[in-house]
Amino acid sequence: MQPTALYASHFPRAIETAQIIQPALGSLPISVDAGWGEHDPGPDCDGMTYDDFIALYGIPRWDGDPHDITYPGGETVHHFHIR
Repeated sequence: MQPTALYASHFPRAIETAQIIQPALGSLPISVDAGWGEHDPGPDCDGMTYDDFIALYGIPRWDGDPHDITYPGGETVHHFHIR
């Protein structure tokens, strides 16, 4: 079966991966869909290593209130689940 679509989230690393595999899939156009991404850390934390995040903000409480801000400038767990 031949692929008919190539999707990536809006994160730069996802688009880069799609560009790398694009030639193997017959150079399909890349459809970018922000809804496909994982929990969006926002511009302040995107690309930051986990160790650097912990040093700045501490260990996140994933079992806490889903409306709490986990990543400064990023989406809440609640928003992630809805998306």
